[in-house]
Amino acid sequence: MASLSKNSKGSALFLYNTTQHLFTQRARGWKQFKCLRGAKTVASISFNISGISACSPFRAPFGGFEIHEAAHDQIIETWWHQGIVEALRRLGVTRLVIKSPPKMLNEQLFSLVDHLLQKQNAVTQDEVASILSVDDNRFRKKITAAKRQRLEKNRIAFTFKKIPLIQIGAVYRFLSVCRKERGRQLSLTLPMVRALAKVFPRHIMLFGVQVENEWAAQAVVVRESKDVWYTFYYSHLQKFNKQSPTVFLIEQIYQLAQSNGVRWINLGTSMLDGEINRPLLHFKKSIGAETTVKRTYQLHL
Repeated sequence: MASLSKNSKGSALFLYNTTQHLFTQRARGWKQFKCLRGAKTVASISFNISGISACSPFRAPFGGFEIHEAAHDQIIETWWHQGIVEALRRLGVTRLVIKSPPKMLNEQLFSLVDHLLQKQNAVTQDEVASILSVDDNRFRKKITAAKRQRLEKNRIAFTFKKIPLIQIGAVYRFLSVCRKERGRQLSLTLPMVRALAKVFPRHIMLFGVQVENEWAAQAVVVRESKDVWYTFYYSHLQKFNKQSPTVFLIEQIYQLAQSNGVRWINLGTSMLDGEINRPLLHFKKSIGAETTVKRTYQLHL
């Protein structure tokens, strides 16, 4: 176990487990655990500790375990009991929360963690997530016939643009309007989003589509790893509902992902107040996304 400082070094497979991102979630209270084979890190997990609770992540789409090297399940289980649980108990922790990445992004990791934590009688909470596989197929082959018809019209009517990161405030305000039109609000404040863009300028991308110099739809995309792009925020103005410009926007992002060697586009969860948002899930399926589980574990030590 090691206390993390902002100058701590170490690799992470996902952005949210990097030292830099952990400190954007919370400025203090981090403990990192590593399973070592010689000098090599086999597995790792970072917890934010506050009182009797330890969370991974503190504030991010997911966190939890990372497996860096192939290891037998028994090695991970021994590390869990002797290297993590005992250390956390000594710190007075009695409650753990671990939010794993969507299963489809790493099925082997999901199975290993699920088997380990279910044996500890963890309470689980599942969310429905949608993942768009990026392969050699054209985007139009993945979507429904109805969406293909709209896509062909949108290619004529709309213009796709990459938006400079300096315009993050304007994009945030546009997407905030889109959410308000639907009776919702963005999960992060503008200062939080600006801070992320400042710390991770190579991981935050802005895109949009216009018609006659008017923005119809925009997106904030996060590079979660070398293999995954996450459409963190994306939406269109309600006045463009019939045209559904978001389909064209996602197609253009998909094509960029293809050219950058990305394997998956994470379209996020389809949940609303703890229940499945059926219309949103249907939309994601209609543009070729596959449904997967995103699981949170709660344990009492």
